This record gives sequence, C-alpha cells and structure tokens, in this order.
Amino acid sequence: MKSKCDKGWHDGSCCCNCRHHIKLVKHPWNESIGKGPISEQMGYACTGFFSVGEMVATFFDINHEHGMCELHHHKQEDNE
Repeated sequence: MKSKCDKGWHDGSCCCNCRHHIKLVKHPWNESIGKGPISEQMGYACTGFFSVGEMVATFFDINHEHGMCELHHHKQEDNE
C-alpha cells in the first residue's frame, strides 16, 4: 500500500513519499553553505531530473519536506 500525506497533492502524493526526495546533509569540506558534520541535516533535495530544451536539471535543493511536482513517483513499499 502506498503511503499518503495530507500536506501534498489532493490524492495523497507528496514530496515526503516520493522516491526522488532525500534528506540533504552537511559536509565538513563545504566552504560555507552546508559546512558541518554529515550527521546534521540541512534541508531536502530532489534527485529527479527534467529537461527543458537543451537544459537538463538532475538535482535541485528544496527547503520543505512536503510539496508536490510533476516528477512525483511513489517510493517502493517493502512488500511491492
């Protein structure tokens, strides 16, 4: 059964139950933004990709755990 969220789209789809949505953590080698131990979360990222003409995006930062976009794809459940 796919998980649903009431903070995303009306059908229960949300960034928090999308396979492209991951936690973004800090790294000690970063020079400013995101500098710190990898045990500290600094936000969220989407690893889905899209293209517009010749421009292709494969990774972008997002600041919220909940939301929705056209790249949504439900996470696989353990029994699927």
